[in-house]
Amino acid sequence: MEISGVQHIRLPQQTVWEALNEPTIIRASVPGCQKFEQTGDSRYAVIIVSAIGPVSTRFDGTITLFNLRPPSTYTISFEGSGQSAGSVLGQADVTLVPEHLGTTLSYRAGMQVTGTLEQAGPRLLEEAATRMVEGFFARFKATVEPGAPGIAAGEQRVTEIPEGLWLAPLWSFLGGFGVALIAIIISAFLLSPN
Repeated sequence: MEISGVQHIRLPQQTVWEALNEPTIIRASVPGCQKFEQTGDSRYAVIIVSAIGPVSTRFDGTITLFNLRPPSTYTISFEGSGQSAGSVLGQADVTLVPEHLGTTLSYRAGMQVTGTLEQAGPRLLEEAATRMVEGFFARFKATVEPGAPGIAAGEQRVTEIPEGLWLAPLWSFLGGFGVALIAIIISAFLLSPN
């Protein structure tokens, strides 16, 4: 099954690239992530709890980043096995394109399942895969973009911004504050009786 989508992020391409390679942000973006430990360059051991239909399954596996071409593209893959449920192999190609007001993040993902998971049926598998992939990129955007809508109720947002990423929200705030201040000064000057 294949899933594709686009997110428009109001941050420069380089900032988005750095966030896509920042472990704390990747962890916060993975729905149901309970463990996330670096085991090598761009490789992480993970535990993810995910629901397929009415059944919630724990997957032990790895997330790997490869085909890195900074700051434009990379591939993120997940390999995991669930408690007697079978295994999941997923991969997403991510592309970042700079635009006037930020960056367009597009992705194309595929997923394969084996074992008893296959018996869940194609519709349930597709729903679970779509929820996982779209959830990752929606949570990523909500985590890094200033003023983006919040993450689903009960889930955590990264509160500690990794070094280098704090400037983007600051400049966004200062830019908006500066425009508002200039507008107030100009309107006061134009409306003054002199």
